[in-house]
Amino acid sequence: MRQENPEHKLTPSSLESEKLRNLYVKIALPMAFGMVLSGLYNMVDAYFIAQYVGDIGFAAVSAIFPLQMLVIALGAFISNGVSIVVSQYWGAGQNSKAQTVINNAFTLVLLLSIVLAILVLSATSPLLRSSGVTDLLFDDARAYFIPVTMGAVLVLSLSLITDLLRAQTKMQSLLLIIILGAVSNVILDYLFIAVFNFGVSGAAYATIICQLMGLLLGIRLLNNPTPLLSIEKLSFALNFGIINKFLSIGMPVFISYFGAAVVMVFINTRISQSDLIGSTQWLAAYGIVSRINIFLILPLIAISHASQTIIAHNYGAKNFLRVKNAAITGAFMASSYLAVMTLCLQVFPRQIITVFSPQESLLANSETIIGTMFMLLPLAGVSAICIAFFQATGRAKKAMLLSSAQIYVFLLPAMIFISAKFELSALWYAFPLTHVLSALLAISLVWTHLHRLIPQSLGSMEEKA
Repeated sequence: MRQENPEHKLTPSSLESEKLRNLYVKIALPMAFGMVLSGLYNMVDAYFIAQYVGDIGFAAVSAIFPLQMLVIALGAFISNGVSIVVSQYWGAGQNSKAQTVINNAFTLVLLLSIVLAILVLSATSPLLRSSGVTDLLFDDARAYFIPVTMGAVLVLSLSLITDLLRAQTKMQSLLLIIILGAVSNVILDYLFIAVFNFGVSGAAYATIICQLMGLLLGIRLLNNPTPLLSIEKLSFALNFGIINKFLSIGMPVFISYFGAAVVMVFINTRISQSDLIGSTQWLAAYGIVSRINIFLILPLIAISHASQTIIAHNYGAKNFLRVKNAAITGAFMASSYLAVMTLCLQVFPRQIITVFSPQESLLANSETIIGTMFMLLPLAGVSAICIAFFQATGRAKKAMLLSSAQIYVFLLPAMIFISAKFELSALWYAFPLTHVLSALLAISLVWTHLHRLIPQSLGSMEEKA
């Protein structure tokens, strides 16, 4: 017998019957708020480094951000797939299988953290150079990179715990962890950078401490036996069949994050190797825009995760008509949110950029990037929900196809072509072009799949009748 989850009054039955818009609000809104607060990690780091360390420190941290993205990608790779599989088992009432998936996930996190630590210690310089770090930026980049990446176990574990809380729809617990991290990060950044003058390494230490605090709180919140899972039942397990299942589902997220890191490396390298006057300012400007982009995308990720939770549960319960409606509702909400954000960016770019730096060179360069890069951003909402749909319904290959095409078929080739034929200011047109092509491909694939899925739902209803 299914028991109610007291947090946010979300239960298995509400996932199957409550009005979809209300359900999205209940799941996505607190998650989006929490993710925005979580995004303040990078925003706050960027602000304090820009204000108290200077352009070189800010450019150094911006240059290695793709490497941080890779660690984040690994965390999402594991946790996103686990949360979807757990949601499917939850919808089917198979709670013991969910616990087995969790045991394998935590074992994988520990092993992967050891590998990352060895890699960072043995190949720091080559990794930094591969990200476009120049001699001028090298010392600051290394001072930030080593402590942050050595703490990868915190990133991976915290990502897994927060996604497990989401799978249980424990949104209040998830929000509490994120608020703790965001508030403590502001305080520690101020102390380490502004007061104690630790430089860029101060931002790294602040981030590590905040992640550790969030992890400890997450373990405490998760250590409450429920019908779905309990941390008291954790054990070391290494079943490659189970691991392959949740990694194959999480692969599209990894492809997206990894692709974003590759794009950042390409742009950083393109700027560093150009003959532009003030290339350091261009790197810093792109660093600002990258952080704004991530900050904007976080609520989109929340909507996508809400879509995954709702769709995966109803797919497990074989409620295929609701799966279709959940996908349509999610695409509408995601695109509407991004439309509002696009309007704000086009109307108030200078005011937003000034939060990071009032320098005229950074303002002008950042405005140039923003004006082009985000012009068709709402279409990204359609693509994101389509990818979430295929993940939640276990169609990992189609989800990977969409994720891969978006980065490796559309965006990177467009950037390579434009950078070879035109000036740097034209490079940013690759982004709106990619949004159009990705949305068209995503809609065509989902529409075709839904036409096959809905007759199954009608057939199931007739059998029950």
